[in-house]
Order: sequence, then C-alpha cells, then structure tokens
Amino acid sequence: MEQPEILLVAFGLSSLTFFLSALMMTLQKKELVAWGILLRNDSIIAMIAIGAVSSIRLLLEFVQKMISESAGSTLATPGLAYGQVMAQLVGIDAALITIVGLVSAVPTLQGFSILLGNMLGPAISAVTGSIILWTVLQAIGNVMPTLFLTLFSAGLCLWSTPFRLGRKAGSSIMSLAMVLFVGLPLAAPSAIWIESYVMTNSDLNNLTGAADSLHSNILNPNFLSSFIITNLAELIARVLSGLVIALIIFPVMFLALLGFFTRSLATLLGGSASLLPMGGI
Repeated sequence: MEQPEILLVAFGLSSLTFFLSALMMTLQKKELVAWGILLRNDSIIAMIAIGAVSSIRLLLEFVQKMISESAGSTLATPGLAYGQVMAQLVGIDAALITIVGLVSAVPTLQGFSILLGNMLGPAISAVTGSIILWTVLQAIGNVMPTLFLTLFSAGLCLWSTPFRLGRKAGSSIMSLAMVLFVGLPLAAPSAIWIESYVMTNSDLNNLTGAADSLHSNILNPNFLSSFIITNLAELIARVLSGLVIALIIFPVMFLALLGFFTRSLATLLGGSASLLPMGGI
C-alpha cells in the first residue's frame, strides 16, 4: 500500500478505537470505563498524528539541518563524505590484498607469507566488513527520504490498532523511521570529522619540518633513527588509529547509538505501554 492508503487505514482504526471507547464508557463497570478512557485518548492522539505526518517530516528535516549547521564547516556533505569513506576503505582493502598476494607469489618468502597472512587476514576481514556496512548505511540513507513517510505511516497504522495490540511494534517502526531519517546522513560526515581530528595537520607540518633538516643530517645515524622513531612512527600510528577508529569502529558504535535512540523514542511513544488499563502507560 502507498502512504495515503496506509494513513486511511490508520484513520479507520483510530475511528474504530474512538467508537469502542464511547461504547465501553457507557457500561457500568470500572474496568471497562478505564479501558474506554484509555482508548479514547489513544484514538485522539492517533488522529492528531495522522494529520501531522507531513509536519513531522518537516520537523525532522529542521532538526537534521540544525545539527549540521551547528557543526559549521567541520562536517562534510553526506554524499562527499560517503565517497571519501568508501574510497579509503577500498584502497586499504586493495593494498592489503596486494601485499599478501605479492609476498605469496615469491617462492623464497613462503614462510613469511603464511605469517603475514595470519597477521593481515583479520585486518582484511575487518576492512571488507566495514565496506559492506558502509554500503548498507549509504543505501538505506539514500532511500530514507522517500521511504520515511510510508514507513512512519505503517508504524502509525499499527499504533492505532484498537486495544493497543500493535502499539509496541508501531512505536518501534515510527521511532526507527525518525532516527534513521535524522541520523544516517550524519554517519559518514561524522566519521570523516573523527578521522581528521585524530590525524591533525600539525603532525604533517612537524614531519615536513623534520624532512627539511634530513638533507643536512642524512649521514648521521643517530639523527636518522631519531627521525624515524619520533616522526614517521608517530605519524603512521596516528594515521592507523584514525582509520581504524573512524572507518571500522565508529560505524558499529554509531549503529549502537541509533539503536539506543530508537529504543528510547519508542518507549516515549508508548512502546512499553501495558495492555491493562490499570497497568500504566
């Protein structure tokens, strides 16, 4: 079903809930009257939400824009950021596979190739898994602007089911739609920002200054070893840390954060509401 049809079904369910609430409130029984009041409130909230679906999307777009603008120029645009992330991961994956392949092709290095394969195997698997994960995030992020209204309306339809039969599922679907709509465009820009924060320009400037003095001290073994230890080793460690944290660890933590926000928002929307009227909302 398309979004207007889903909203029409949701409106029918909320209307049915309102009719049932009026019927139950006329009965002279405490539990049924409590149910009637609860159903009446649910139907009113559902009807308001049905009429405000488009406004909810505009509000989410405003929140997303406000977050991006509050970060200023530190965050890249989502399309550019996803391109940078994928280019780096594909390059790293290709480089690791090439190194293992070249070493394995040399007969005299067979023993070393086995050791190198055991060392780089987990790294290749982690990078490949990150490529798949970032691809999924980008694909979902690209379809969320058009999928949001349908997904949110489907959740609202379940939320409007009488007697709260679909309230938990509906709250979860609506929360997931809102969190993904706002959060996914921020994933890749945040990763690029983290990477640039770890790999500061000061390190490159320090390396450039040290490289200028290398020409006059190239024959000094102490200077050469000091140069490698204090500059190249630190730079390589910082580059590797930035890549691992931003491109491999961050997407997993980002998904966990989105899951936390989705669960919290679903609870706020009544996803943990009891089926019993006296059990609390």
